[in-house]
Order: sequence, then C-alpha cells, then structure tokens
Amino acid sequence: MSITMTVQTLAITALLFCFTGCAAVGEKTPTTERAAALTSPVRIVLVGDSTVTDRVGWGGGFAELAGPGVKVINCSAGGRSSKSFRDEGKWEPALKEGGDYMLIQFGHNDQPGKGPERETDAKTTFKANMVRYANEARAAGF
Repeated sequence: MSITMTVQTLAITALLFCFTGCAAVGEKTPTTERAAALTSPVRIVLVGDSTVTDRVGWGGGFAELAGPGVKVINCSAGGRSSKSFRDEGKWEPALKEGGDYMLIQFGHNDQPGKGPERETDAKTTFKANMVRYANEARAAGF
C-alpha cells in the first residue's frame, strides 16, 4: 500500500469516527447528552430545487448512501429558486424539521429568463438570499 493510500485511509477513518460521534479531545467518557446523541440518528435536512429532489435530483441517492445512522429529510421542491422557495412558504417548514446539518442548493431556477417570481441577480439578490438562508439555518441550530 502506498503512503498516499495510507494517509487517505487514515483520514477517511478519522472522518467516519468523528461523524459517528467520537468523544471530544480530552473527554474520557461521553456525557449523558453525548451518549444519547450516539444512539440517535444524525439528521440532515436538504433544501433546494429539482436538482435536489428525490425524484429527479441527487437527494434520493444521497439518502440511500447515507446509511442507517443518518436520517435525511428532503424539503426540496422542483421549479423553485432561492427567491420563490421562501416566497411560497417552503423555508419555514424546513427550518422546523430540525437537525444536525442542512444542505442548501439553489441556482438553476434563479437564472435570468425564469420570470420575475423566480429569477434573481447572481451578484446581489441571489447572494443575499443564500447568506440569509445560511444565517437563519445557523440560528435555528443547524
């Protein structure tokens, strides 16, 4: 085995170990809260347009590959942009799902030519929408 493969294997092992709930550095035994977290599945909420949906996007494959210790909640909706997803009231329910991580992907329907109810400007409104999503997700505990 090459040194590169060994380093990659160690890195992947460390990532998997930490992802499944390893103790913090210096922590000899898990706290009750950490012990409970080890037995409950990691929750990942997906938000986005059709490219994230289970039917035509990568969401279904992601959930399938996530494994038994991960619960994937897909709140994406086809035909939505970073503007229309919020305007149509789809964002609040996604936040209320709660979870450990949230993956947000928009852009396809934000492009010019999609109509005023969906399109955004890449340099201004799209960027502002994405920053707002990230800030609100963090504030909700993601």
